[in-house]
Amino acid sequence: MTHEDVALVYTGDLLVSTGSTSVSSSKTVQLSAGVSEASDGSLGSQLGTASVVFTVKDINGATKATCTSKVSVPGTYTGTGTAGCSVVLGEGNYTVTMALQTPNGYYTGSFETAAVTVVLSGTGFTTGGGWLREPTLQTRSNLGFPVKFLKNGGVQGNSLCT
Repeated sequence: MTHEDVALVYTGDLLVSTGSTSVSSSKTVQLSAGVSEASDGSLGSQLGTASVVFTVKDINGATKATCTSKVSVPGTYTGTGTAGCSVVLGEGNYTVTMALQTPNGYYTGSFETAAVTVVLSGTGFTTGGGWLREPTLQTRSNLGFPVKFLKNGGVQGNSLCT
């Protein structure tokens, strides 16, 4: 059997505010992924049978949440789909690892990792970072940012990309 390659791209929340200044507050975070078959000239037909497992870990590597979502594909099959679920997290920085599960082994794909930050409201600022993927060359660049919350509800900050 020839396996079809699949790519996962994180499309969920990146920065979420709890809406509270209490350190015990938490917020629902939407985790989602775009799932697409490799452009190899041949589409498989089993992507709707696959699932994506989302694993959320804190900065110490402790697992804080997991959820699994079946890949949803459009009525007219294009080799793409989406998967998503939600978890409740407290203030902190997290990594989200996505892995494709296929019950029939038809698809192969590596895992993908993204960063999510949950902040308390009223702290005045937050910082974060992660990486960006250049889609054509498949290279990654590092990203960092400090953000200050303004009284009008907006944000102001800088970003550094290397």
